[in-house]
Amino acid sequence: MRMAKWGWKEPVVVYAGPAGGTRIPVRDTVRAAKVLAKEWPKRAERGAKYFAACRACLAVAEKGADPERARKAFVAAAEEAGMLE
Repeated sequence: MRMAKWGWKEPVVVYAGPAGGTRIPVRDTVRAAKVLAKEWPKRAERGAKYFAACRACLAVAEKGADPERARKAFVAAAEEAGMLE
């Protein structure tokens, strides 16, 4: 199953959506990529850590990279943007 190899050991809960008020549990790289691409709040930082998280998620999908590295990058981006629970 494809999702299992992209899954994370621990979920990350962020507040995302247009205004950043929607609580979203992110359990895998696919969901993280969707949050980064479509649900990142307009007010949230899109700095170096955001783009590193995007690249990390893409590396999992394209190259079979470790999903936990994508999780770590996603957490760093969410923290930078003030989105963590």
